[in-house]
Amino acid sequence: MIRGRTKLPAAAVWALASAGALPAHAERLSPALVVTRAPGVEDCPDANGVAARVRAMTQGDPLAARPGVARDTWLQVEFSQTLSGYRAVITARGRRQGTRSIDDVGPGCASLADAVTLTLVMLLDPELVHASSALSDAVHADATASARDRTPSVSFAAEASGGVTLGILEHGGGLIEAGARLAFARSLALALGGGYLFPDRTSAPPGSVTLDLWYGYARISGAVFEHAGTRLALFVGPSVGSLGGSSEDFDYRTDRRLLWVAGGFGVEAFALLAGSFSWSARLCAVTPFRYEGFYVNDAGERHRAFRTPGIGGALSLGVSVAP
Repeated sequence: MIRGRTKLPAAAVWALASAGALPAHAERLSPALVVTRAPGVEDCPDANGVAARVRAMTQGDPLAARPGVARDTWLQVEFSQTLSGYRAVITARGRRQGTRSIDDVGPGCASLADAVTLTLVMLLDPELVHASSALSDAVHADATASARDRTPSVSFAAEASGGVTLGILEHGGGLIEAGARLAFARSLALALGGGYLFPDRTSAPPGSVTLDLWYGYARISGAVFEHAGTRLALFVGPSVGSLGGSSEDFDYRTDRRLLWVAGGFGVEAFALLAGSFSWSARLCAVTPFRYEGFYVNDAGERHRAFRTPGIGGALSLGVSVAP
């Protein structure tokens, strides 16, 4: 029986060989193989490609039908794409049953295809684990390569979003953002970018003050859930910008810009759309580190027209693309 999941394909295969997940002296299976590929993973092998890899590794054809022997095991391999790489789910039915999920963060499907081949070979004919020096050398070499490559991989994506705010300026309004995201070791990411809050107006009889905000942000996020191309993460980070105010219908018209510094935290979600495109949703709470205000003069008297609220929020939807 095969069970479990791993994020290091070579280490998973080596664990199967060394931990005895497959019996060392099992009768040869008579399997049938089905391979499916989700959109965006066309570089992964199809059923013929997987079978050819198995034949090359075993110097035989354990997947071939044997005359007079009915199929007793059905194997299905599903290749798909995640936010950070590729995934294969191997399912066995019949005499051998179980499921194994293998993830790979490489830029292509070659490493994952090798891991799937090794797993299938050991499932189909466990004697090869001990009798085939070529297979043993391949497992050792792959495990050694994985040990060398355990440094965090980095992926890049550009993103843009739009949404609404409440309580950041005087009232609610619209916002747009654009930036870049660097993902480290699957679970951590750093986002850098900037945004603009569309003008808002606060009443200050007998006139008004028009407000706007330009800002830059840095956000560090950590994934709390990931499955089938969907990722949920918590984030935190600072924002620094320029808060503008322009008064109208007062004795003196004034235009000023003030330093705006705030912290933000919240939750964000990503899900694959097609190929390298993903959609995103973000809910963020914003609290200023500096409380700034705008004052106006009317009939010789000075009045405060606006002061940054203690806490506000933003909800945005967007898209991201990985080159």
